Amino acid sequence: MSYMSLSSLSDVESISDLPFSESDFEKSGKLGEGYFSDVFLVQPYGQNQKYVRKQTKPGRDKAQLQNEIEILRNLNHEYVIHLVAEFDNKDDAIFEFC
Repeated sequence: MSYMSLSSLSDVESISDLPFSESDFEKSGKLGEGYFSDVFLVQPYGQNQKYVRKQTKPGRDKAQLQNEIEILRNLNHEYVIHLVAEFDNKDDAIFEFC
């Protein structure tokens, strides 16, 4: 499977076109946590590119993350973190790492 770097995101018509699945990422460490989610530094297996994975905590409402995803899906600005991938389970998403 090939991976796309963030520099080529502008060539993608839809976030769902990216060739990522949940199992493609290795957790490198925990960056932090909030009431609704934990945040991890991750990278695709076999690559050096780093991303952030925001994962909803068990028992928390997934709607909070889904609202964030919906906003970021429709927003493209150089000063706003980009959504890289979202998964069918609706529990977590991958964001660019700055």
